[in-house]
Amino acid sequence: MPRVVTLRLNDDVYHLFDRYAKDDNRTLSNFIETAARRYIEQNIEYADEYEMDEIKNNTELNDSIKRGVKDAKYKKDDSLPDCKIFETNEFINGLESLPRKEKGQIEKKVSALCLPAIKKRTALRY
Repeated sequence: MPRVVTLRLNDDVYHLFDRYAKDDNRTLSNFIETAARRYIEQNIEYADEYEMDEIKNNTELNDSIKRGVKDAKYKKDDSLPDCKIFETNEFINGLESLPRKEKGQIEKKVSALCLPAIKKRTALRY
């Protein structure tokens, strides 16, 4: 069953489409539909049945995809540093025993390293 779609075109584009539709002895809507179909068929690539068989039979690729899906599901990102080490008692106690200036420098470095990771991890959850 045909669907009605409203399409907003500026005047230049409308006149161009209208002229080509008339030259091709088509209605404007038929011209736009045909042009869109041709564009999709010629420019958007789909895997044919042989390519799909090759993809399905590539166990290394499929295992990699499965790992990626699992990592995405659990929001694992190896590019982010693991900042939990900086929350351990040994690190905190060691930091407390340092002179104030060194302690401040280390805190700045840890913040610079971990805050972006924490923000990114938090954003991944939502």
